[in-house]
Amino acid sequence: MVSLTAYVVHVLAIWVVGMEEETLPALIALLAFIATAMLLATVWTRWFRRGPLEYVLYVTTHLSRHLK
Repeated sequence: MVSLTAYVVHVLAIWVVGMEEETLPALIALLAFIATAMLLATVWTRWFRRGPLEYVLYVTTHLSRHLK
């Protein structure tokens, strides 16, 4: 699953694009974000089991199991 990575990239894209200065109608921008996220997530999961941020979370929680 790449849901956490998709969410973070979505927030970063809004910050980079500057959605407060709306250049496109909101519906078109939303559809573009959805289509891009679906495409990238589908391509990513063809080769990897987890997204990059999901993998970081997995590794850190896995390591924490060994702490006493």
